[in-house]
Amino acid sequence: MLSLFPYALSFTLFAPLLFRIALAATLGYAAKGHVQMPDIRMRVLAVVEFITAGFLIVGLWTQAAALAAIVIAGVWFFFPTRTYALSTVLLAGAIAASLFVTGAGRFAFDLPF
Repeated sequence: MLSLFPYALSFTLFAPLLFRIALAATLGYAAKGHVQMPDIRMRVLAVVEFITAGFLIVGLWTQAAALAAIVIAGVWFFFPTRTYALSTVLLAGAIAASLFVTGAGRFAFDLPF
């Protein structure tokens, strides 16, 4: 395969690491906003978001955490008042789906090899 920067192709396992960090930051920020709400359902959602973000940062059970993030993004999609814009919610769902398919990448505890 011809490439303008052929050495950049050796960093393909680092892309899921960047996805994990971005999705965990998104989940953590949403958890910070949801924990301050008085509704108990929002606080439970904040706890789930925080735990999912922790698993993604560490790289532990990444595919299960990505599946949980897909469900969380679905919940965010149907909120009457959103923490994030609709495009951010859809992007978070797409990143979570990508992590579910590709796995954890480098620097993870559930590395397959």
